[in-house]
Amino acid sequence: MKKFFTQAIIALAAATTCFGAYAQTTGDNNKMYLIKDDRIVGKYDVDAVDYVSFKLPEGIIDEPIWVEADEVGKNKITYTVNTQSDRTAYAHGIISYYDVNYVALNSYGEYFENLEEADKIAALKEYLPYVGYLGINTDTYTMVDNASDNVGGKFSVRSGTKYYICAWEVDPNADYAPLESFSYTEVSTLAGETSPATLNVNFKRQNSEGLAYEFSGSDNILYVVTVYGMKSVMDSYIDTFGLDFTIGTFGYSYTIDELQGMNPENPEVENATWPAFESGEYILYVRAYDANGDYVDKSVVASAEVEAPAGPEIIIGPRSKDNGSVSINFEISPSNVTEAYVRLLPENDCDDRLNDGYEYYEIASANGSIDIVDSINTLGEYTFTANNLTEQWYAILIYAKDKNGGKTVQRINFFPDAISEWSDYDPVYKASRKAVMAHILSKSHKPTIAKVK
Repeated sequence: MKKFFTQAIIALAAATTCFGAYAQTTGDNNKMYLIKDDRIVGKYDVDAVDYVSFKLPEGIIDEPIWVEADEVGKNKITYTVNTQSDRTAYAHGIISYYDVNYVALNSYGEYFENLEEADKIAALKEYLPYVGYLGINTDTYTMVDNASDNVGGKFSVRSGTKYYICAWEVDPNADYAPLESFSYTEVSTLAGETSPATLNVNFKRQNSEGLAYEFSGSDNILYVVTVYGMKSVMDSYIDTFGLDFTIGTFGYSYTIDELQGMNPENPEVENATWPAFESGEYILYVRAYDANGDYVDKSVVASAEVEAPAGPEIIIGPRSKDNGSVSINFEISPSNVTEAYVRLLPENDCDDRLNDGYEYYEIASANGSIDIVDSINTLGEYTFTANNLTEQWYAILIYAKDKNGGKTVQRINFFPDAISEWSDYDPVYKASRKAVMAHILSKSHKPTIAKVK
């Protein structure tokens, strides 16, 4: 870029009388000095700036820090944090789209790209402390995937991923408390190709902690990223969001060594064991990265047999119904439940919600239900009554959950008259589908592995 120093410096020198300041360059060190009284308040290399101005031109940003992307590869990002002053300190780092989008969904209930600019900055600020490093003065930084960051961690720069390069001014005299100035820019790493690495993943067995897998691979694999869950849930999620989004958002990385052998804290359990919450098919997705930023994918399906929790017992007592009314008494044993609800709704509505994929306990505890946990905990029983019912079939759902998480739902269908028969269903003992999904697809979910020393 062409430099425009000459005219600006002449104008600056001519204005010395008005402003009490001047700038000059010397042949010795090619620097420009800003002087007040007998002290230098600022000095810059002539080649470091484009021109000098007494008025801030339109479109010029007056911030103490700003970031620029220098080089972006498959698994490498080089960037520069620029500062107005050589005394400016800052936190800096790169944040993947998947991480800041997770923050956006949790904090704002919206995808990151749909946020207002102020909320985007707030989300980036919220995550930067987890991946940030301290810097001072203008400097250039390079992050390479899996390389040491020299402070006990490793950089994460994966191919085909959007990143946000961030810098946030901090106060070094106040425990590096964050200040107002924040700058970021968006980059995307180059797409990865199919790695020549060899990756082997096989289901081994079901142990006391869940489903165990065997891992092996060639020496050029740096690490693997895993995502695991019930196959029906994972298939639906990946069909909607894609494998890259799912791995980027919910994946955890491990070396193959960490996923091999037995857990020394529980010698009967393999390191690479993922929990099984209920009977059915589970799928483990594995993506292995090499030093070039390329990768290879594997997936393994395995089945688990899990004994359903017994749940509390629901005992139906005296009940009656007549034209437009119903009354039903029931006990729950043991009575020290953590949740208890009763709900009345039209039979067709109940079946429609089941067809939509909801579990009985979810329907029983939704809007329109009556929370009876206090009555059950104190009396052990409850009598439900309803009047002014229209001529249609209804379903009563009685739901109880014990302290161990066992759930029981009793369904009873009836028509509000004195002639028709009651229709009693068998009690349903079912683990929470939503709780299973939330645990599997959560940032806190990890397999059982040995602690890395």
